[in-house]
Amino acid sequence: MKSERYKQRIKLVCLAFLMMVCVVIPNQVYAAGKNKEAALTVEQTVKGKTNGTTDEFQYELTSLDSGNPMPEGSNGDRLKFSLKGNESKELVFSYEEAATYRYQLKQVVEKDDKDYDGQVYTIENYVMQNGSEDFLVKTAIKRKDGNKSPTLSFTIQHKAEDETPVKNTASVPKSGDDQSFISLIVLILSALLIIVVYKWNKNRRV
Repeated sequence: MKSERYKQRIKLVCLAFLMMVCVVIPNQVYAAGKNKEAALTVEQTVKGKTNGTTDEFQYELTSLDSGNPMPEGSNGDRLKFSLKGNESKELVFSYEEAATYRYQLKQVVEKDDKDYDGQVYTIENYVMQNGSEDFLVKTAIKRKDGNKSPTLSFTIQHKAEDETPVKNTASVPKSGDDQSFISLIVLILSALLIIVVYKWNKNRRV
């Protein structure tokens, strides 16, 4: 009798264990596969001539909180990438937990002759539980002045080259012409003076 009861207890324990495994494992698998992606596009616009410099610019995305999920190609909490001309790049974030994730995006400014866009963006991705089976991601973007921005856009406005004014020499008389003109005036005045003196002497004699 005791052996039969012992066997039944063993069967009950094994059955309870199997039921627990059946309940726990699917939940764990479901939780591990639950994630949500958020995609943001970085746009670059180049205006004007490059004035001899390249129109390729570097950008840096930094996580403001250590350990935040980062896009593919990141090195730890930083991602560097480049855009040329009017190119754009999509940044894809993958989240598995509901939380607030903060980032900063800016152009890498170097000491050269390039024109840069000094804008700095703060990105906040709010990952929220959407029922029991999904996440909802809302994104807020702010400029460095604190105002909201609908996009992550950088505009490079190249300065126009300095134009050298062309001298107008058409109306400027030459120095030789000045001397000839003055000599002519002197001759005319001298002739008039001689005539006046001659007439004055003639009248005096009469």
